[in-house]
Amino acid sequence: MLHRIIDIGLLVVALVLLFTDSPFASIAFFAMGLFHLFRAAEGGKTSEGYRSHLVLGMLLAIISFTGVFVAGYLNQQAIEIYEEVHAEELQLD
Repeated sequence: MLHRIIDIGLLVVALVLLFTDSPFASIAFFAMGLFHLFRAAEGGKTSEGYRSHLVLGMLLAIISFTGVFVAGYLNQQAIEIYEEVHAEELQLD
């Protein structure tokens, strides 16, 4: 029962952060993925729901980590382009 409450609480927090365009939404989804991975590890391979917790945890962790990485990479590229454009403007003046 406690696991279900924590899972729903993490989901609600992650969705609220997502809909408010908070940069911490991916951290909440990553935490939810880790929570499912820990549940899979806690129960062992013979436990009920082992595979579903493992797959869901891996998907959440991988997608959120990759999303943050790609967003950071694109942001870095945008900053470099912005700096190049403004460097050219400063040279023309």
